[in-house]
Amino acid sequence: MATEGYLVNGTLTAGADLSTKQFSIVKLSTTANRTVLLGTLGAAYGVLQNKPLNNAFATVALLGFVQVKAGGTITAGDYITSDAAGLAIKLTPDTATPVFMDCLGIALESAVANDVFTADIGRSAPTVT
Repeated sequence: MATEGYLVNGTLTAGADLSTKQFSIVKLSTTANRTVLLGTLGAAYGVLQNKPLNNAFATVALLGFVQVKAGGTITAGDYITSDAAGLAIKLTPDTATPVFMDCLGIALESAVANDVFTADIGRSAPTVT
């Protein structure tokens, strides 16, 4: 069962309608103080905690034990990153890309696609050499 623990949250303005994206991974928009769903480009900022409409306040978990929605099969202990839809997937090391830049955190429980699971976010994966 997904749980939350000690969290550090930030509040920004939703740069799009994110009302169906609770527990998805978001990034910062190119517009100051806005957040949007993580797409194919951009580093993960945190995990959306509420269901904001466009231009409403978006609460984003930045650090701690948080609920995240899975985009594929994840095993407890896996480092996680985001897919293009803002869902958590297992981080697969790629020697061409520094792993620590893509890592959102570590899964604390196993999940399959569309499950909500607990992750410890705000940590870096070891780099691949």
